[in-house]
Amino acid sequence: MLKITVYGKEGCCLCTKATDMVTALSVDYPIELEYIDITGDEKLFNLYRYEIPVVALAGDIKFKGKVARLWLEREIRQALTR
Repeated sequence: MLKITVYGKEGCCLCTKATDMVTALSVDYPIELEYIDITGDEKLFNLYRYEIPVVALAGDIKFKGKVARLWLEREIRQALTR
């Protein structure tokens, strides 16, 4: 199972889009979504507030700001074959 973490905040349409992509891809791939609201952690907020959504696969940040389904699916496939 591959853990995908999305860092975002409420009201961010790009964050919602990123989590929706991960959820949709979980039908075809063994992935688990973790969503972290950066407004609940001052350190994360200061680190990512201008870059959300931030998407990490297995703890490794792959995307900041913009995520495309094709890119995300490619990264998932690569991570699962390692």
